[in-house]
Amino acid sequence: MPAKGIAIIALGNRFRGDDGVGVEIAKHLGQLPPGCTFTESPGDALALLDLWQDSALTIVLDAAVSGAPPGTIHHLETGQQATSKDLARCSSHGFGLAEAIALAKALGRTPGSLTIYAVEAGNLEPGADLSPEVAVAAKAVARKILSQINSRISAN
Repeated sequence: MPAKGIAIIALGNRFRGDDGVGVEIAKHLGQLPPGCTFTESPGDALALLDLWQDSALTIVLDAAVSGAPPGTIHHLETGQQATSKDLARCSSHGFGLAEAIALAKALGRTPGSLTIYAVEAGNLEPGADLSPEVAVAAKAVARKILSQINSRISAN
């Protein structure tokens, strides 16, 4: 069965400060066009395989903890041959995400294309709001995603 549609997956916990940046990004996307799905996930490797199965494009949203300034946007594409080290650098759930990609490759269950946007976190305290820098970055990432989706739809 050929891959179709766009899966947007937000990793993290919206009740832990900047770890909820994926959900914040999704809020700025508005109503998604037909063929696009949005799901929140804690980042479990096996769950990710199911969420992106048969997807032509999967966009994963996450918080990053790399030491960069809060609000820094990290962007990886499958075409860049992301390694586990890269994913650990740009994802607060690097182990689960890196594991999911490795497992998907081994099982032949990778999405057609994979894009990862991770925003550098400043505060991961339970009950905290998003850091101001992270909130600004969330809007910028949403604009990039909408452009990516619109380009993909126009090409088809």
